[in-house]
Amino acid sequence: MKNMKNTTKFVRLLLIVSSFSIVIFIFLKAVQPKDCLSYTVYEVKDGWGYDIQCEDETIIHQPFIPAVMGFNTFKSKAKARKTAKFVLERLRQKGTPQLTVADLKDLNVIE
Repeated sequence: MKNMKNTTKFVRLLLIVSSFSIVIFIFLKAVQPKDCLSYTVYEVKDGWGYDIQCEDETIIHQPFIPAVMGFNTFKSKAKARKTAKFVLERLRQKGTPQLTVADLKDLNVIE
């Protein structure tokens, strides 16, 4: 009898803990921030540029290569896309979207 009472208490405790864990899991999934970031690559005069958006709002408009002197556009759609993806990943990691010449060289966007 005593052994059965202990087993019943254990099963009840296990059910309570399991239920509580499921509720916490569902709550954490519901309050987890959603990734609203995306990019668009577009053609500009003499080259390519990109925009970074959050939902329908443009948060970065980049019609030329950042961090270099002048208003030079990206020479190919692929280079603009590669740079946009790099900036997007930085933003997702809570970093700065600011690029350096070294970043652009590492991406093979500039020489």
